[in-house]
Amino acid sequence: MSRHTERNKLLNVLGFFVHGIPVIFLKLDVALPGDVSRGRQYLHSYRLMQMRPATERRILEGDVLDSYEYAITPVHEIRHFHDAVLSPPLFELFMLSCKQQLYVLQLAGRFRRVTPNDLPLSLEEAARHVDDDGRKLVEMLRIVKQNYDTAYRHVFDEVSYSGGRVSIRDLLESNAIITEVTNLISVHGLETADAYYRGNVLQLAPEYHRLLKEFMQKCGGLMKGLETLHGMIAHCLYGSDNPALAFATLMEQRPQAGDLTAFAQPESVRKLFADEGKLKRRIRGIRIETAEGFELNRRSTARAGLNGILRLYEVIYASRETLIEIYIKKWGYNLQQYLQETGELPTPPVLFFVDESELLGVRESELAKRRPDYYVIRGHRSDGDVAVVAGLTSMVGTKAAIRMEIADSQLATRYCYERLFETRDVVYAPLIDEVYQQILERQILSSEDEEAAGGTGFGGRGGRRRR
Repeated sequence: MSRHTERNKLLNVLGFFVHGIPVIFLKLDVALPGDVSRGRQYLHSYRLMQMRPATERRILEGDVLDSYEYAITPVHEIRHFHDAVLSPPLFELFMLSCKQQLYVLQLAGRFRRVTPNDLPLSLEEAARHVDDDGRKLVEMLRIVKQNYDTAYRHVFDEVSYSGGRVSIRDLLESNAIITEVTNLISVHGLETADAYYRGNVLQLAPEYHRLLKEFMQKCGGLMKGLETLHGMIAHCLYGSDNPALAFATLMEQRPQAGDLTAFAQPESVRKLFADEGKLKRRIRGIRIETAEGFELNRRSTARAGLNGILRLYEVIYASRETLIEIYIKKWGYNLQQYLQETGELPTPPVLFFVDESELLGVRESELAKRRPDYYVIRGHRSDGDVAVVAGLTSMVGTKAAIRMEIADSQLATRYCYERLFETRDVVYAPLIDEVYQQILERQILSSEDEEAAGGTGFGGRGGRRRR
């Protein structure tokens, strides 16, 4: 079962992560498992197991391992966020995404005679439909796109080496699968982990298991393959501007398993972060340009979004600092401790969603009891309550590192950029896109004064937050 598709991302998946956006996406029954959730069977088995002596604990198999795939998905997606924050090129995508969205926000009200049916526009076309200051903003967007194309687009290319091929997606998915399998070894033993690898992981798309399969063969088994690949991934993801190329180069230079084990040592990983000073100074010195004559109080919609996304630079870097100090330096990149104490690390908000075929959602009154910290993106009235079909919350035992209303603004602005300049296709999923389409039409494309348009702030469409 694939957990990610390139288009219509919220359909037929358990969860996914979008590079540059500090949010993880989870299906409702994964994020908020109810009595009939597929993950409940494993959680029930786990509780029963905890009540038995270790000598009486049985190997898990079949339906229980299928259930485990659901139950562990939040950890899988959180792992993607942590790896992205620690990886130099993927961290830079957060920065570029923030900059891109800040320029889009400043385009609010500057378009002339553009309707949704005209979209998407090339940047050259857009420049002909905005005012003078808008043209400066479009030029800034062109520079951001050029920087991405020049420095980072190649990061996602596949690289070949003797006997195989690799992409950054292989590295990310492998590390998340290593985390899942290691958790099973810790809790249920090697036989259960091996059963999960053979019965579940090998049924996924190749990027989830291609590298682990190769390293199991190279290292002589599951345990040694996990350990060696885990260290190799850290060295390439966290220590290179082109992780896939770094991995392929090492595989060519050090073809024997014994040559690769040094990368799994804690000190080897710590050295990758020995000098963070340059990056820290750059983050502190970031200044976002604005079009000449643009005033932050021109529209409260723009002001609210700008102030929140401006802070994201600092918030995401603070998450990186915390991960380095705790996970890398204090814990020594120890995966067992990572699994036991994930709540000590910064985690992103969770966007939970329902399948379009079942718009029942979760009652807001129930949501408030189960997750006091939540934010409604879309819901509908149902029997005196609100059925929430999409919203933001935090995972149990964690506190979201990014404020939910800011995450919502960033999701909305990313949607606006994609529809303005990239695609007519679905960006997230129809039920989410319809909400953000209203923002595009009323607050970005509209040239009317905010009061006439009835705006209440960027993302002000009935979203609610509770503590």
